[in-house]
Amino acid sequence: GGDPKGWSVGGLVRWSGFRFSAGYKQEHNKTSALTSTDFKVLEIGGRYNWGKNWVSLGWEHAKGGASKIVSGDDKTDVLLASYRRDLGPGVQYRFNVFYADYKGENPGSTDDSKGYAVTTSVRIAF
Repeated sequence: GGDPKGWSVGGLVRWSGFRFSAGYKQEHNKTSALTSTDFKVLEIGGRYNWGKNWVSLGWEHAKGGASKIVSGDDKTDVLLASYRRDLGPGVQYRFNVFYADYKGENPGSTDDSKGYAVTTSVRIAF
């Protein structure tokens, strides 16, 4: 619904075993006289690989508000650290640690949340 508008920009730099990337986007979508889905997102990440090993670190910050009645904005920060090991052709082991911190636009902490997550997997592709 509404009249969505937005734009984004990103970049990537590679040097030897390093890779750095960043991106930014903004969107606006007025859904009614009292609500709109406006948000801005910044993402930054880096990766290094040596041989069969890969490590990476990424961060995302998002800010936006849905209600024009409430003066604040929703804010989210996510941090991700990852490790990958190539075990053989088409087989990878992966380990990830996430941290997320969400602060809602409502006053106080009633819609705030934060936490950690750990995932591990073996990926098989053929």
